[in-house]
Amino acid sequence: MKKLKLMALFLSATLAFSAIIPVPVLAIDETETGDKEESVKTAVPYILRTEAAGEYANNQANVWLELNKKNSENIAAYQISLRLTCDDGQMLEGYKLDLEFDDALNSAKVKSAEFDDTTGVIKVIVASTQNLVKIDGDSHKLPIGKITLVRPDESTVLQRQFKITVDGNTGDLVTVGTDKVRTSASEKYGEDFQIMSDGTILGEKIKYPLTVNAKNGTVKIMVSDENGNEVEVKDLKNIERGKTVKVIQKANTGYRFADIKAVDKVTNTPITVSGNFTFTMMSPVELTVDFEEVTDKYTVTVNNGVDEAEVTEYSNREVATVTAGDVEGKKFSHWINTENGSIVSYDKTYAFIVLNNISLEAVFVEKTETVEKNPFVTMGELTTSVVSGKYRLSYNGQFFLPKDCTLKEYGMVLTPDTVSSADDIVINSSSIRTQKIIATAKNSVNQYVINVNGVKPNAVRSGRMYVIYTDSEGNEQTIYSNTYASTGVLPAI
Repeated sequence: MKKLKLMALFLSATLAFSAIIPVPVLAIDETETGDKEESVKTAVPYILRTEAAGEYANNQANVWLELNKKNSENIAAYQISLRLTCDDGQMLEGYKLDLEFDDALNSAKVKSAEFDDTTGVIKVIVASTQNLVKIDGDSHKLPIGKITLVRPDESTVLQRQFKITVDGNTGDLVTVGTDKVRTSASEKYGEDFQIMSDGTILGEKIKYPLTVNAKNGTVKIMVSDENGNEVEVKDLKNIERGKTVKVIQKANTGYRFADIKAVDKVTNTPITVSGNFTFTMMSPVELTVDFEEVTDKYTVTVNNGVDEAEVTEYSNREVATVTAGDVEGKKFSHWINTENGSIVSYDKTYAFIVLNNISLEAVFVEKTETVEKNPFVTMGELTTSVVSGKYRLSYNGQFFLPKDCTLKEYGMVLTPDTVSSADDIVINSSSIRTQKIIATAKNSVNQYVINVNGVKPNAVRSGRMYVIYTDSEGNEQTIYSNTYASTGVLPAI
């Protein structure tokens, strides 16, 4: 069996390919024969397909290669030899094959189809600097073109039925009658029939460009690597086809996320972006992330232990700084959120991002008393907004760990069920449905925000913050906020 070879040497003098590595694309079929267990290995990198080009009696047929999908999404060059025979496998003297290349190969830099009338073989060579494969669902198609049988003078040569096979193999590949009396291949074998062959094709994963438009905020694009870990994409021009793309957005100060849209640049049709800001890369995509100016105002009420309570108005996500006073005979211990009694900081001067209305009070203790700085996680008020006709829920929390503790994980436990107390919302709860959402970004005072997107009206969502850490003795600990935030039943939009 003659093995098909890449035109590596031929191409090296003609084209410059960028980091494309020849990869054997072979599907191994192992079967048992006779009484002995023998492995019969058949290399199947492609199947040569055909369909009639009008009437088979016109001696024409369209042919292409249907590829093994593994490692065959991006092919820039191929060589294949096709043999012309009569229906009994003998050479057809006086006949020859002519090939009209498929229009999809117009971009190819090298195209040749030479017929050798001494062997009945037409050798096809195609080389390009770009991908030639057409992918439609599960179909990986490498176009060849329309083959025409050129017959000698009918008055001197009997009309015959003929076949086209891959050189060196046998089997009904393309069978075309030279008159209307003969049975056409489509009637005998169906419009699609096949033959197995072996060979090597040049392949690598196909990649598409992603265009990102964002103003008044930043966007990071993440995909999973071979180990399943999310990594940031640095080269947005080359994202592998089929990858799940995750969009991480961050608004500039004074702005907040408003909307996200993805469009297939080939068909100019919208692509669905999930509530987790993910979509599948199946073509070139243009992504637009909109941020809107924030006009929300929140109040911070401060009792510093010395002066009268002071109320200050801040814009959403503006940084506020509060400082405890000096109380005679006392020393500062911590700040608490007076609405729920939660500790929010052990620092006398406490700077934080304003995400909601909050009331703070400085707590003082006797100078002889030891201030124990224990781990904690708190939860603020829930805020809601509408994005693309659905709710976006923003939960915020903050945590503190002493220096002898090691952070392992932090985030929120979310439930769609109705709860009666914070103690119901725990990881792997046995009484209600819960989902653990791991946070990935926090500021210098360990504030973090978790957004839940795409929530429909009439739904209920409740969340509670958690932190997992290792204590000074190496034991793993999980703590929760002593409060939770709930939407109640979300009204119609």
